[in-house]
Amino acid sequence: MEMQEIYKVIGNIQEDMIKQTDNSDYGYSIVMNSNGSEIFIKFFDCFIWRSDEDEREFDDEINEYEDLETFLRTEIQMIIDELKNIKLLEA
Repeated sequence: MEMQEIYKVIGNIQEDMIKQTDNSDYGYSIVMNSNGSEIFIKFFDCFIWRSDEDEREFDDEINEYEDLETFLRTEIQMIIDELKNIKLLEA
């Protein structure tokens, strides 16, 4: 997958997050990095996708992986749902 495609996918998700919250800080919680041989994407410092260990569904019939944007949105939503369960009590 090309870096430009990944940038576009992340940009789309960030834009949606900013629109929904009116807070641009949340859009920057998605980070893409590379070590030269592998690309990885993190959300709030949790790895959600790695190019070398691609966990997206693979469709043998069309010989393609699941859409990256759909996969990332699902992974991010799972993290958000988990975070909603955290209740901090007074110290």
